[in-house]
Amino acid sequence: MQLKTDLYIDGSWVKGDGTLPVIDPSTGNVIAEVATAGEAQCDAAVTAAHNAFKTWSKTAPRVRSEILRKAFEIMIAEADQIAKIISCQR
Repeated sequence: MQLKTDLYIDGSWVKGDGTLPVIDPSTGNVIAEVATAGEAQCDAAVTAAHNAFKTWSKTAPRVRSEILRKAFEIMIAEADQIAKIISCQR
């Protein structure tokens, strides 16, 4: 799986208003460009979360835990790439 660097809003990957370079401090090389959210993307994310709350809150705890477990598994699979981006961002 390739690490995504766009914004995930309402079930879709979307471009942000701009990007922020992630620089490896040992070489000065840009290792990734991550999307930055502007006001429109922030509003869309809050609206999506608000709209999803009613259904999500009625979802059985077992189903919610399975979804969260899958998200955890994806993060673990991508841990090395995520760590590089987190630790090298200026």
